[in-house]
Amino acid sequence: MLDRVPLSEVDSVFYLMGADCYERDRLGTLESTMAGLRRRDEMVCHAYQSHRLPVRLDMTGGYAENLKDVVTINCDPIDALFPASFG
Repeated sequence: MLDRVPLSEVDSVFYLMGADCYERDRLGTLESTMAGLRRRDEMVCHAYQSHRLPVRLDMTGGYAENLKDVVTINCDPIDALFPASFG
């Protein structure tokens, strides 16, 4: 899907990194795994970085029973953009 976005024609990117698609989210229905969400974030962030685009990350959703899961889901995109941040 990212190959359909003309990144060469944009100045910056707003990334709504939804946590509600997580399989253990009480309100979501997409059932993505933690590994699947991490892969999504890595793919999206790599596309932005390869085009040297400024990125604004907006956290959305996040109604998992385990608060640690919500925090991890919301920190993974930051870690994908800045690998040394949480390592």
